[in-house]
Amino acid sequence: ELLFRLVSYSLGDREPQPRIFLPFSDIYYIIYRKEAVKRAGDFGGVMGEGRASGGGWDGRRTVRAAIVGTGNIAGAHVAALRRMGGRAEVVAAVDVDGGRVGAFCSEHGIPRSYEDTEEMLKEEAPDLVHICTPPQSHRELSVLCMEAGAWVLCEKPLCASLEELDAIEATERTTGKFCSSVYQWRFGSGARHLKALISSGELGRPLAGLCQTTWYRDAAYYSVPWR
Repeated sequence: ELLFRLVSYSLGDREPQPRIFLPFSDIYYIIYRKEAVKRAGDFGGVMGEGRASGGGWDGRRTVRAAIVGTGNIAGAHVAALRRMGGRAEVVAAVDVDGGRVGAFCSEHGIPRSYEDTEEMLKEEAPDLVHICTPPQSHRELSVLCMEAGAWVLCEKPLCASLEELDAIEATERTTGKFCSSVYQWRFGSGARHLKALISSGELGRPLAGLCQTTWYRDAAYYSVPWR
């Protein structure tokens, strides 16, 4: 439930006019909650098995979350978790760069930092892990975190091939945990407008679709090594 509500929040700097976007978190929750719970139930899973804190929201336990990867987008994930009204706490962050993760934790008031994801999973036993690392590490980290007992919210793209996607899905089934990915633009004004046109029948019966994302990116955007 919390995982799906988190996906509904803006998680980046790619929404230049946030007010044009419907605050769809409650709608997304209503539409998808039953399917999410059913799927998790089919897998035998519940949200993590971490050392949950007491005294959480509405008397229920607080979800312990960790951030893996402390680059540009990670701060937005921390902010989204803290907009959950006490339903989640960020207990740790991980980055291979010790100086960077230390600075990140100091900036965001995160109590513990790690340079190794496996060590963090062993020491913290989080319920939920947000993966904010470069794409080539997403499959490995998603599988690792689910095998350690955590649910996963992974930055886009989730993986690079159907083979990697199959591996993630297989891990969901064997562990009973759940992995979701950030694709917030599915719920932007353009996507909602297109959905309304299709639903109304104004476009007839769609047989094929082509989407062109024509954002401008300057040289500085591509100067990040992993890009």
